[in-house]
Amino acid sequence: MLDGEVTVYCALLNERASIDELVQSLLRQTRLPDEILFVDGGSKDGTLERLSQYESRHDIIRVIQAPGSNIAQARNIAFRNARGDVIASIDGGCVARPDWLERLLRTLGNDIDIVAGVYVADARTDWDSVIEEFFYPPPESLPDEWKEPSHRSVLLRKRVWEELGPFPEYLYRSEDSWFNQRAEERGMRFRTARDAVVSWKPRANLKEVFRNSYSWVKSDIMNGVRMPFERNRAIRITLRLLRRVVLFDLWILATLQEPVAGLLTLPMLVLVLSKYPIRTRSAKRVWLYNLVDYAVMMASASGLFVGQLMRLLKRKAVYS
Repeated sequence: MLDGEVTVYCALLNERASIDELVQSLLRQTRLPDEILFVDGGSKDGTLERLSQYESRHDIIRVIQAPGSNIAQARNIAFRNARGDVIASIDGGCVARPDWLERLLRTLGNDIDIVAGVYVADARTDWDSVIEEFFYPPPESLPDEWKEPSHRSVLLRKRVWEELGPFPEYLYRSEDSWFNQRAEERGMRFRTARDAVVSWKPRANLKEVFRNSYSWVKSDIMNGVRMPFERNRAIRITLRLLRRVVLFDLWILATLQEPVAGLLTLPMLVLVLSKYPIRTRSAKRVWLYNLVDYAVMMASASGLFVGQLMRLLKRKAVYS
C-alpha cells in the first residue's frame, strides 16, 4: 500500500482551448489525486480565470501563478509546493485516461523511483496520424525500463526530485531529458507503465513541426543534454538530407544533358528521395509523411548548426 499523499501537477501556459478536458480528466480518475496543482506561466487567453473557477469549486485543486516562468522553473515550483510524497506530471494540452494515475501507482513498487507512463496521439485526421508515426513511440515497442519518458506522463517520488533537481532553469526545453539523464547516471530505477496513458494533440502544421524539431535539437546540443547521442542523431539526419540534395542536383544536371533519360529515371528518383510510413500506404498519407520528413530533416540540420555554434560560443565565453 502507498503511504502519504499523491499530487498531480501540470505546468501550462495559454491552454484555454483544452483546459476543460484536462481538468475533467483528472477529476474523473479512478484513483483521485489528493492534490491537483497547476502552475500557470502567465496565460493571457483566459486559462487562469478558468482554473480559478475550478479551484473555487474543488478543494483538491490548487493554482499557483508564476508569470514569466519557463517550463523548468514551473516544474520546480510545482515540486517545491506539492504536498504529496509521490508526484505525477501531466502537461497542458493533454488528457488523461480515467485509470492513468491508478496504473502509474500500481507500477510503483518499493524498489522503483520513476514510473514512465506513455502518451498517444489524439489523432482525428490523416495529418494527425502522420505526426503520430513520427513523434509518438508505440507503447508496445517501449522497453520495460524506459529511461527516456516524457514528463507529460510520468510519476516519481518527491525525494527523487530533491536528490536530482532542481530542473536547470536556464533550459527552456529538454528539461525532462536532462532530468532523465541525471536519474540514469545516479542509478535511479525506472519502470514502464504501458497502460498509463495520456493523449496529446499532435502539432497542427508544418510550421509547428519545424519550430519544435529545431528547438529540441538546438537546445539539446547547446546545453549538452544526452550527448553525444543527440548530436550524432542530428548528424545522421543531416547527412540523409544532404545525400538527397546531392542526388537531386545530379539528376537535374543529367536531365539537362539527356532530357529523355531524365524523364525515364524520374520515377526511380522519386522512390529514392521518398520515405514510406510503416503503418499506412495511402497516397495522401505518404505525401504528408514526406512533407513532415523533409521538415524534420531541415529542422534537425538547422538545429545542429545553431546549437553547435552556440555551444562553442558559450565554451569560449567561459574560458575567455
